[in-house]
Amino acid sequence: MLLAAILLLLSIYSAAEESLVLTPVADTNVNGLWWNPEEPGWGVSITQQQDVIFAVIFAFNQNGFSSWHVASNCEITNDACEGEVYEVIGGSEVMQDWNGDNKIVNPVGNVRFIFDSVNKVKMTLTIGDQQTEKSLVRQIFRSSPNQETLCLAEQRKADACIAVYDPVCATVNVQCVTTPCDPVKETFSNSCVACINESTVSYVDGECPP
Repeated sequence: MLLAAILLLLSIYSAAEESLVLTPVADTNVNGLWWNPEEPGWGVSITQQQDVIFAVIFAFNQNGFSSWHVASNCEITNDACEGEVYEVIGGSEVMQDWNGDNKIVNPVGNVRFIFDSVNKVKMTLTIGDQQTEKSLVRQIFRSSPNQETLCLAEQRKADACIAVYDPVCATVNVQCVTTPCDPVKETFSNSCVACINESTVSYVDGECPP
């Protein structure tokens, strides 16, 4: 009887493993690829688990060669995280058998991410005696019907918009004199008209609900 029970449990466990279904991450997570649309070719891969971010910065060095830095323990406090940055060199090419004898991991600086939202972040990166600040957005390449699309720099620079009614409901920042204001929802005739407005942050398809 005991052996039968064990076999039954193992079969249930195996079936559960086989039926694994991937689901989207929670909106409060900042997992994804982050970039500056005006600076294509480099970016940051961010993975958040609980209160820690693992960030990989893929860019170029002064000689134009690809460069990789890792912040493997960027601890989150409120809307920001900060951690040490490491440079990893050596190892083996992915098409070869792994040989890590020459792998070197060096601490070279630190990084701080300050999140304006789940789709906008400011990165302050220090490598050695050099420091830079970059504004990044989460790269959206597959939107759900209700997912907001960020206005990109090229949309804001449009000289004119086509007069077509394809309404969007936009999130628009509001300037207040005495106290901070929450963004408001406003219907625009199309996404081009919405994003020419410099106060527009993002939009979803369709008119705003009454």
